[in-house]
Amino acid sequence: ELSRSKAEVELLKQNLISTQEELAANDQARLRQKLEQSSYKLQEVLAKLSAAEEEVLYVQQEGGERELALRHALGEKEGRMSELEEQNKSWKTQVQEATALRIGMDKIVAESNARLNAALTAQRKAEQSFDDLQSTLED
Repeated sequence: ELSRSKAEVELLKQNLISTQEELAANDQARLRQKLEQSSYKLQEVLAKLSAAEEEVLYVQQEGGERELALRHALGEKEGRMSELEEQNKSWKTQVQEATALRIGMDKIVAESNARLNAALTAQRKAEQSFDDLQSTLED
């Protein structure tokens, strides 16, 4: 009976070892499968990350080019604005000079009109005096 129990224990030990080996083999297979799945997922994530990095670089480059173009356009606009400001100053100066000339002309015209009126008045008086003298001579 003891030897039979020993044989059963030995058989159970062998079964246990065999089961443990099977479990270990199954665990290794599952671990390999999980490792392979994780590896594929990691490759997918790395590919997405790489694509995202490329997109960021493209956007940064495109943004840099747009910024450069905008800065260039702004520089041109600022240059044109300076030109227009200078032209505006020149025109204001010309308008001031023209206004001063106009005021001077208006004074000259006013003086000429005053002299003309004085001359006409003197002429009328002279004609009246002549007419009076002629009338006196006829009498």
